[in-house]
Amino acid sequence: MGRYLLDGRKPQSYKGAFGRVGQGCRKRMFKLIDEGVAFKHADSFLDKLCDFLVRDFHIA
Repeated sequence: MGRYLLDGRKPQSYKGAFGRVGQGCRKRMFKLIDEGVAFKHADSFLDKLCDFLVRDFHIA
C-alpha cells in the first residue's frame, strides 16, 4: 500500500492506495502508527545493528 503512495513512476492517491483495505484493518493500522509501534521497533533494530557493526568491525 505505502509503496503505491511513494512510487514516483505511478503515484496513486490516498484513496487509491488504501481504498481496498477494510475499515477495521485501516483503523487498526492507523492506531499502530499513532502509538509509534513500528517506529519503536525500527529504533530497536537500528540500535542492535549499530552495536553489531561496532563489535564486528572492532570500532571504539
